[in-house]
Amino acid sequence: MNKHIRRLAVGALSAGLLFTSVCSAAVLGDMDSDGGVSSADARTILRAAVGLDTLNETQRAAADMDTDGLITAADARLALRTAVSLQLRREGVFADQYAVLQSGEYCAEVSMGGKDGVPLTYARKGNTAYIRFSMEGIELSLLTDGERLLILDEKERMYADFAEVLELMGDELTGNDMLPLGDLLNLEEALFGDSLRPLSEADDAQQTVIDGVSYTDYVFLNGTGAMRVRMQGARLSEIITLDARGRIESDTFFSSVSAVLPAGPFTAAETYTETDDPLLILLPLFSGLMEE
Repeated sequence: MNKHIRRLAVGALSAGLLFTSVCSAAVLGDMDSDGGVSSADARTILRAAVGLDTLNETQRAAADMDTDGLITAADARLALRTAVSLQLRREGVFADQYAVLQSGEYCAEVSMGGKDGVPLTYARKGNTAYIRFSMEGIELSLLTDGERLLILDEKERMYADFAEVLELMGDELTGNDMLPLGDLLNLEEALFGDSLRPLSEADDAQQTVIDGVSYTDYVFLNGTGAMRVRMQGARLSEIITLDARGRIESDTFFSSVSAVLPAGPFTAAETYTETDDPLLILLPLFSGLMEE
């Protein structure tokens, strides 16, 4: 990701955001992958809970209705209540999420700074990265492919080239105090699939329990510190990067990871209209901040 997208996105994060999910999700309790939860799904979960059926990791993640890391009769009960509309269905993504991340083609809902941190959507397809968040109540989307950065207006289906915005705004934008480099740099490094080693190659694996939930922490050492990948079965919970002294540099919490990408943004350069006025997209967002 080039330096401009880092600065712009991190600056927007520091301004206070809302979050809109665009990643695809499956349904907790949907054991037969038909898009819903039925009494047959509840029966499958109950059979697994009493040891009559064996589930793979993907099935176990779908069966874990209360997300406590265990498959019990309580999960079967929640599935049955969902089937008869006594319980609202819950969404989730149940592939091996770390493997999806490794593929380099994914859509992730993350919170930067830990579970209670700043939320955003981050999607990648090859060398193209897409970030979406809300600032000042306005959705802002960014798309980068190599050194080119586009600022998207998905509602009006138009885009501006960030280089043109820089020419017009110069230091007013990049020199603003709200635009420091920050965790997004570490996010990019952590989420770039080619840099992620298989879990089987971890230098250490540790069991940990947080709020009664069991996780496995896979530790990867590198020349500058370490990366800790926290998994709950097939679900990716967190990626934490540490410096050489063991201090946390970044903590990215994953709400979901999906192999299904949002279709529109990745074709924006071909299907959107380039605006004649690049400031039309950004000026309403930054004008008030630059006056402060």
